[in-house]
Amino acid sequence: MSPDRYPSDLTDAQWELIEPLLPGPNTGGRPEKHPRRGIVNAILYVVRSGCPWRCLPTDLPPGRPCTGTSSNGRPPA
Repeated sequence: MSPDRYPSDLTDAQWELIEPLLPGPNTGGRPEKHPRRGIVNAILYVVRSGCPWRCLPTDLPPGRPCTGTSSNGRPPA
């Protein structure tokens, strides 16, 4: 396992199964800032480790893109 991976990260085979189930990117807006696989890996890291979102390692996407909430804690409109 490379040092930049965590035990909770998806393998390539797992990602191939999950990727088609995710909704497609929005068209006409700004491009996605974080790769979808990184967001899924961050969610799995929190679920497996039990750490709070604010304690995510810096090499994973920040908590807000992963939880889908805005600064007021509500889902974006």
